[in-house]
Amino acid sequence: MQTTPDASPPQRFALILVLSLTTVLWTIAMPQSDATRAVSVLLQGLTFVVALIAARDHRRARRTAGLASLVVLAAAVVLAGLGVLDNDVRVSISLAIAVATPAVMARGLVRLLRERGVVAQAVFGALAFYLQIGLVFAYAAAVLGRAQGNFFTTSKTDTISDFVYWSFTTMSTTGYGDYVPATQAGHSLAVFVMLIGQIYLVTVVALLISNMPTRRSTA
Repeated sequence: MQTTPDASPPQRFALILVLSLTTVLWTIAMPQSDATRAVSVLLQGLTFVVALIAARDHRRARRTAGLASLVVLAAAVVLAGLGVLDNDVRVSISLAIAVATPAVMARGLVRLLRERGVVAQAVFGALAFYLQIGLVFAYAAAVLGRAQGNFFTTSKTDTISDFVYWSFTTMSTTGYGDYVPATQAGHSLAVFVMLIGQIYLVTVVALLISNMPTRRSTA
């Protein structure tokens, strides 16, 4: 017998938004140690698991994917906390989670919009999606930086905190100028980050907010 997707509890995308914001702020502010990096991976993994639930796939497929994700997440967190994982491997794992999370979120958001229209949870999901894209850019820059030796013009060793900070200041076009890409590849990525960040806010988020139903006051 074929199973059908179950109903989506109303607060899942709000939870994803809270987890995404916590991940961003924690990753920027965290001291550089194996334990704090493990917490960062844990936050990313929990966000992915909640996004997987919010996607509302068929129950059996969702349960299988969820259990597999939890096992892999637990192993990654333990290894990161023990300092067993090489830094390049840990960054690659974080990049994979960062890419997978918005990909999974998109399915749930499309279903929510089709079934309920533009509700507050859809806006929460769109904002969480924006934060997740910022993390994708941060880890992509980190991978690029390790491939070319140093991503920024500064001579110090780049940390993931630097990359996440740079990603969101670039996406918002704040442009403090304290972290500047050192190569043409970095410059191209920076322009792409700026364009995607601004286009997303002025189109997707603005369109959702403008189409939210308003309550009419009764006489």
